[in-house]
Amino acid sequence: MRSFLVRWFAAVLLSTVLALMISWMCSRTLFPDNPPTKPVFKEEKVHRLTNENLVDYLVSRQIKLTIQRADLRQQNVYLELTAFRQTKPEMEHEMVRLICPMLEQVENINRVEVLVHFRPGESYFVEAGKEDLPALQKAPMKALSDQEILEGVFEMTRFSSRSRDEGKTLEECLSTKKVWYTIRSV
Repeated sequence: MRSFLVRWFAAVLLSTVLALMISWMCSRTLFPDNPPTKPVFKEEKVHRLTNENLVDYLVSRQIKLTIQRADLRQQNVYLELTAFRQTKPEMEHEMVRLICPMLEQVENINRVEVLVHFRPGESYFVEAGKEDLPALQKAPMKALSDQEILEGVFEMTRFSSRSRDEGKTLEECLSTKKVWYTIRSV
C-alpha cells in the first residue's frame, strides 16, 4: 500500500509539473512581448454600449446619483437621475464624471441627455454630444470647474418651481427639447 501511495504521489506531482511547464512554454512562445507578471483581473473598458450593458456601465461608474431611468436609442443615451441628498457641486461633479467618459471612451455614443431631479421643484437637463469634445479638450479639465463644463461646454438648463409659477410645467419646458420620455412630477 505504501509503494502505491508513493507512486500515486509521484505521478500526480510529475503531471502537475509537466502541465505547468507546457503552460509556461505556450505563454512564452505565443506572447513573447508580454511581461511574465501580468495581473489576473484587469479592468475592462467598455467601448460599445448596448441596452443590455448600459446599466452595468452606469453602475461601474460608481456615481452617487440615483438612476431612475436609462435608455439607449440610435447612439443616444437618455438618463433620468435624482440627486436629493447631494449638494449642487456634488451633483455637478457626478454629472461630469458620468458624461465625459461616456462621450470620450464609448465609440457608439454620439449624444448624452441627462435629466436630474435635484430638489423638489428644481431639475436640471444636460445635453452633451461628441461635437462638444473639441471644446472640452482645448481647455484642460482641471482649469474648468464642473459648473463651467456643464454650462459652458455642454448645454445645461435649469427648471425650477418659478418657471412653473409662470404657468409652465416641467413637461412643457422640456417639450421644446423633444425629450423622449414623460417626466414624472417631482
